[in-house]
Amino acid sequence: MRRLGLGDAVEYHGAVPRAAVLDRLSRADIALLSSRSEGQPNSVMEAMHAGLPIVGTRIAGIRELVGEEGEAWLFDVGDAQGMARAVARLAADPALRAAIGERNRLRIRERYAPEKVLPRWAELVEGDAT
Repeated sequence: MRRLGLGDAVEYHGAVPRAAVLDRLSRADIALLSSRSEGQPNSVMEAMHAGLPIVGTRIAGIRELVGEEGEAWLFDVGDAQGMARAVARLAADPALRAAIGERNRLRIRERYAPEKVLPRWAELVEGDAT
């Protein structure tokens, strides 16, 4: 970060305990994941569960999690200006952030709650998936 001149703007924490992650999410306004590829990113799921709007790259794993409603906040891989526009728009509108965050919280609960996901995982592990 120092080499890029970002030492005063970006702080790398490395591995942190779960409680620290939850604390940071509770104090955040927006979650951002600028990734070239992902499966199903836990960081996005955790941020959605915390009620944050997601700004992320338009890749399969993130798109699936945020759904059609979240598409407006996704940008193409490498599109720094698109990312900046999405962050700036959300940063300027606390009511919009809250509305999107609540929608994300409900979406993650409805689609990825343990009682919905674990039976399917059990089917996959046991070989009974259809």
